[in-house]
Amino acid sequence: MSTRLQDVGLQVWNAALLLCDFICCHGDKFKDATVLELGGGLGLSSIVMAMVAKAVYCTDIRHVLECCERNIIANKGLYGTFKSIVVRELNWLQETLNTDHQNPFHWRKRDIDTLQDSVNVIMAADVIYENDLTDAFFRTIYHIMTTGKSKMLYVSIEKRVNFTIVDLDATAEAYDHFKECLEFLLHLQQKRCYHCSTRDLGSMVAPKTLMSLYLGQGCNLDTDVERTVIQFPQLYRFCMGSCLSSGV
Repeated sequence: MSTRLQDVGLQVWNAALLLCDFICCHGDKFKDATVLELGGGLGLSSIVMAMVAKAVYCTDIRHVLECCERNIIANKGLYGTFKSIVVRELNWLQETLNTDHQNPFHWRKRDIDTLQDSVNVIMAADVIYENDLTDAFFRTIYHIMTTGKSKMLYVSIEKRVNFTIVDLDATAEAYDHFKECLEFLLHLQQKRCYHCSTRDLGSMVAPKTLMSLYLGQGCNLDTDVERTVIQFPQLYRFCMGSCLSSGV
């Protein structure tokens, strides 16, 4: 049985369960944190995170958010009335935040200020399944990670292996593309940025940290988890855009 692309955000996937388990086992890491979830889907990870964090912004595309908000309201007893989960639209394919007041999930000024000044943890679960969206996800991460205070990013994904007619073999194309994007981050870290200076990227400013968690092949949550830690160099926004577009 397959899932239509437009409906993938309306299910709870294994990687979300892994992320929730990680939050429950490492709650001290998120104490007093202000958290942004990308691709929040039905809101499960945000609900669990709100049990330990100070505040959570759960984001996704518009058609998913109504169901997400209902779930969050229905489970308010789990994380308490003194904490908040804010539901907002964040479409990775759009360059700006939606501030249209006719949209019930639009970004208020205080939300934008929080995103820029207070968010120190970003999380995402099973958001990697189509290469164009993966690229858009990383562009969004680049933008958010290089503004405001230092942040930690937690990404949980499942390595899905499928047989394809094109390759006549079992491959994990979405996972491989995601790993290529991570390797590109390492490339940026290790090489020089010719668009802004000849200094090494790591010496430009204090680095920010990007941690990624991967759920391995299969659906068993006992599967070994790979962890990759990358020092993320903070670059000027225009510089990052030019580097990415030119494939430095």
